[in-house]
Amino acid sequence: MPELNSRPPASLARSTLIQMGVRIGVIIILTTLVSYLHMFHTLREDALEQLERHVTERSQREEALFVLAEDNHTLLKKALEERIQAWSQQDPNPRFESLFTWQPDGSVRSRAEGFDATKMVGVFIPRA
Repeated sequence: MPELNSRPPASLARSTLIQMGVRIGVIIILTTLVSYLHMFHTLREDALEQLERHVTERSQREEALFVLAEDNHTLLKKALEERIQAWSQQDPNPRFESLFTWQPDGSVRSRAEGFDATKMVGVFIPRA
């Protein structure tokens, strides 16, 4: 006696379509994965190349500032050495006396004449 709850066997066309659908799904998933990995690798390489170019350009710009500072330092050093050589042949006391005065309490202050407090900084040296 045939069972009432049993299903008829699946048709050959239906089982073939299901198998083909599964195979096509697997192919789509694998293709998508390969495409993703390829795009990820390509974008990563492009980003690294762009970053390398940026770092190279930035380091060249920053280096230019330091080279300029070194050149300025060399010029300043030479100018200061020349000034020190010129001053070493002079007595500094007359120049000091023309700019500063001794106060009765023993401190040294800038002279009032020729001193503009809006443009200059005053000097006060207390005597110890």
